Amino acid sequence: MAALSEFFYADHKRLERLLSRAGEGKIEQPLYDEFRAGLLRHIAMEERNVLPAIVEAKGGKPLLTARRVRFEHAALESLLIPPPSAGILRTLRTVLFQHHLLEDGPGGIYESCEQLLGSLSDEVLRECREIPETPPPPNNVDPAAIDMACRALERAGFEVREEDLRS
Repeated sequence: MAALSEFFYADHKRLERLLSRAGEGKIEQPLYDEFRAGLLRHIAMEERNVLPAIVEAKGGKPLLTARRVRFEHAALESLLIPPPSAGILRTLRTVLFQHHLLEDGPGGIYESCEQLLGSLSDEVLRECREIPETPPPPNNVDPAAIDMACRALERAGFEVREEDLRS
């Protein structure tokens, strides 16, 4: 495994552990906020550095899976807006499991980036590491936030009802 893949794989595992610890029994808001900040930074690294580097290396053409990756990023971000519930945490785990397959697996975006860029993938990794982790905004208690998350999940190919997220 090359450096870029190793970095992102390790970050996936870190985020999974944080999400698990945040939702053991009652939801631990400080741990959940740490997870939120970490996931938002992780998505920013991919959106600002990895995916554009792939497009540039392919002469302006994105990976076939890039659209799905971006829809899933939007779905994940939308799940971080309302206050956490057991249903939101379950849905986050489901989406992250599927999402990580697109990124970590053979032919995933990290492997593609490394193959297309060769040693230049180290520069992409350096740029990723420079993106700071910033505290996420407070959760939005407006019921419309759940509706927005359901629409984003649907666009990403997940079937989730509002009731699933509220439980």
